[in-house]
Amino acid sequence: MDTRRLATPWAGWGWYDDLYLVDPNGTRYSQDMIRTSAWTMELAHELTGSPLQVMVMKAELKKRLATPPPEILIRWNGQETRILPPSWKLKI
Repeated sequence: MDTRRLATPWAGWGWYDDLYLVDPNGTRYSQDMIRTSAWTMELAHELTGSPLQVMVMKAELKKRLATPPPEILIRWNGQETRILPPSWKLKI
């Protein structure tokens, strides 16, 4: 099979002065531009998260909100002071 005839996503792409990647329309891309594009895609993925990440985070949030907040007990010179959690509590 002659693989030179198969169309690839890179068909028409090339190099200019061995410094820039050139698309079929003639637009030049430097190494920094390509690197920035890849990092931006990674950042967008991390900020938006996948549906599985969102479901896991929602389950963890529900679990934490269902746990009663702790009381704080301060002992000083034989006296005890109990600090209760806030009266409000988020409910889902």
